[in-house]
Amino acid sequence: MHAVKQKCDECPQKDSCKDVYRQLGEYNGPSIAFKVLVVFVIPVLIFIFTLAVVDKLLLRSINSRDMVSLVSFLIALIVTLLVVFIISFVIKKYSKRIDEIKKHERFE
Repeated sequence: MHAVKQKCDECPQKDSCKDVYRQLGEYNGPSIAFKVLVVFVIPVLIFIFTLAVVDKLLLRSINSRDMVSLVSFLIALIVTLLVVFIISFVIKKYSKRIDEIKKHERFE
């Protein structure tokens, strides 16, 4: 810790360094919590839910537990990828419309 303080004291930019770190800490952009939820949490929940439902349904019709697990996994994977594709398509289309609205409002 002492060595770092000594290097900072000798630095010709020691005064502007604090300003840079203060500016970095004052990020005022939009929250990404919703995007994180959509991108990570929802697909995981969809996969788990689909896996459980399909597994339960297939146990009634297929006798081999290994085959049920494999087919359930593949169906859950396909459904999850399909939902992720649809979500990404909707987000891209939605964000383009928002950008167009913002541009339009800016010029009025």
